[in-house]
Amino acid sequence: MKILIHGNHITKSRQERLDLLDEAKKGEKEVRIFDGKNVSLGEVKDLLASQSLFLGSQIIFIDDLIGKIKLRGKAKNETLEFLNETSGVDVILWEGKEITKGVVKRINSFEDRGFKIPNLMFKFVDGLGVNIGESGDLLKELLITEDPIFIFSMIVRQIRLLLLVAGNGDDGPSDYKRLASWQIGKLRSQAFSFNDEGLRYIFERCLIIDGETKTGQSSYNIKISIERLLVDIYRRKNG
Repeated sequence: MKILIHGNHITKSRQERLDLLDEAKKGEKEVRIFDGKNVSLGEVKDLLASQSLFLGSQIIFIDDLIGKIKLRGKAKNETLEFLNETSGVDVILWEGKEITKGVVKRINSFEDRGFKIPNLMFKFVDGLGVNIGESGDLLKELLITEDPIFIFSMIVRQIRLLLLVAGNGDDGPSDYKRLASWQIGKLRSQAFSFNDEGLRYIFERCLIIDGETKTGQSSYNIKISIERLLVDIYRRKNG
């Protein structure tokens, strides 16, 4: 069993890893967990080679191994080739980001379990404040498959990015720095349809909802809190 878990939908990829880990712990095999950031590639080779000698008596979980590989040329090719050709092992790789199609193809002996944030989510956050009816419809559709906590986190992320763009900031967190120019342009158009005070108010509302939800002090469940937040966003943009 060789599985690669990855994707930009971290919530679902982490849950998949957790489900596999729980299942493995219920079995008879020894479960070993490693942080790919803290082991050398040589150690990984020794680990998998020795695991093969144990005739599959272990299940190995390695987190963020491929993301750690910043080698180029021959060294990187050898590493990916080793991972792909290693047999007789139970190894599960979890990556905290989406792995490129090229790399996935290079290790096609692993079952590819990729988890992507649905395009519907981006349509939802890109339309915040535009049409309250459409936002409500998109929210209902998202709630069929997505955790409301994750939906809320995507709203918070969008408002944070809008604030950064509205402030013409050249610096920011990693997800902001990775944005392409067309994404910045799209955010700028959305941000300029709000005023600065409105964006700051919405962000503060998000912080309050987050705090009340985590401490159990909210009078509403997170789904209702999101619906009320959408109304606030619409009013601040169109009021």
